[in-house]
Amino acid sequence: MSQSTSAPIGQYGIVLHPILQNVSESEMTKRIHKLLRAVRIAAQDVKDVIIQRDYAEVIIASKEAEEHALKLLQDPSVVMGLYNLRNITANPKTWLVDKIQTFGRQVQSRLPGTKSLTTSGSATKLQTKSTTEKSQRPQTTAVATSGAHAQSDKPDTSKAGSSMSESQVEKSPKQSFLMKKRAELTKVQGTPVFVSVKTSTAEVKPCGCPETIFYHHLQNIGTETRHVEFKKGGVINERYSFRDMVGKYMCGFLNSEGGTIFFGVNDSGVVLGLDLDPQYEAALKRDITCSARMIEPHVSTSEYSVNFARVMERTGDMSPYLKVLEICVKPRDPPERLYSYKDIIYMRRDGSLQNLGHVDDYQW
Repeated sequence: MSQSTSAPIGQYGIVLHPILQNVSESEMTKRIHKLLRAVRIAAQDVKDVIIQRDYAEVIIASKEAEEHALKLLQDPSVVMGLYNLRNITANPKTWLVDKIQTFGRQVQSRLPGTKSLTTSGSATKLQTKSTTEKSQRPQTTAVATSGAHAQSDKPDTSKAGSSMSESQVEKSPKQSFLMKKRAELTKVQGTPVFVSVKTSTAEVKPCGCPETIFYHHLQNIGTETRHVEFKKGGVINERYSFRDMVGKYMCGFLNSEGGTIFFGVNDSGVVLGLDLDPQYEAALKRDITCSARMIEPHVSTSEYSVNFARVMERTGDMSPYLKVLEICVKPRDPPERLYSYKDIIYMRRDGSLQNLGHVDDYQW
């Protein structure tokens, strides 16, 4: 694979590594662009993709976009739900994503630290002799950093074990991510609770009504089970199809000890959200009520719940319109008489909805 010029000094960007070395530079560039589109990184936020021997640099337009890209791409399990990383790396488990400047400092820390260095991505260049003489200090190495950070003296890393390395002084995004993954603290109704970094609330529990406060955009909330069904949500724009789908799944969950159907989550469990305003939400609630009334025997409103969970955008702000619709049939014992929707009996089995036939075919 041919090697391109490394990223200019001071650029925002991320480094993806390791990448396949038996793929041409042009083909790898195409694959990385597909990856970026798959995780919904805006095209205008990507200035360039530079392929090196065993890693790729993605030049980003702004610091905000850089942080967003880093957050979306750092967790391989989430990325694999949207794009097959094996097209880019041999083993997704070894997939790493770093900021360009952080990656450059990691490269520098492995080199003798007796001279002043300037980093850009993975490229490490010696400064001119005159600049070095001006910036040198005993037992220190001046390191150029990006953005508004000025050059500063750092402990000499050339003395093995004698002082802390820069990576110890300043945690890398990977370290911060792993620490955050162990325990992220949030507040729900004023009470501190520990939650997974992948989700703003507790993981989806079998046939439990989550009544989620909010989701992170593109987070992964698990897989479909007997008690959990995911729908991307296009059907909400077709009123009668939506009513039929809701009625059938509610009937199936009523006959199968409860469960929840999520609209705004794709089949892989990745949160996409639905674009809803308050008027649309009210209309959907009316449709759900209408569907429940078509189920026999009668279903009380206390036996199910409807929740519109908000979605947090990449900026950390709540989206004013993106929501995840949760329709939950509350946990229950198996009914003495099976429920039917429009005289057809449905049951949830092995992650799928099954039609058991007309109600008249059964004797109670």
